[in-house]
Amino acid sequence: MTSFERLLSELLDLKRQAIHLYQSYSPEINNLAHLENVEEKTRLLTCALRDMDVLKQHSFDELRSKDERLKEKDVVIKQLRKENASLAEQTLELKRVADNLEIDLKSKEREIETLTREKTAIVSKHRREIENLRLMHSQELYILKSSERKVY
Repeated sequence: MTSFERLLSELLDLKRQAIHLYQSYSPEINNLAHLENVEEKTRLLTCALRDMDVLKQHSFDELRSKDERLKEKDVVIKQLRKENASLAEQTLELKRVADNLEIDLKSKEREIETLTREKTAIVSKHRREIENLRLMHSQELYILKSSERKVY
């Protein structure tokens, strides 16, 4: 056998061994590629889970903040309701006072009307008396003047 043939034979043997090794280790090579693929997917899932945790924490913080704002609003609403009830009581009291004042006003108006009528009657009576007194005075003056003339 020549050296070329011998080399060719060794080369063929090496090729057969390489094919045999490739076929023997092919599942492991595929498993390794699959493992690398799984590791990449695991890394992506880990990142996604981390992102979900951040979003979940953000949502939780936002819900807590909304809950606190709702509690604050509830406190304000309760205060406003108490204030409203107090204002309603004050309004009722003011209405009662206004009603009493209106009754008093009507009573005073009737009193004023009565006093005005009485005043008018008294003024009329006094005018008549003054007129009578004037008339009497003028008659007395006439009599006095007449008597003075007779004396002179």
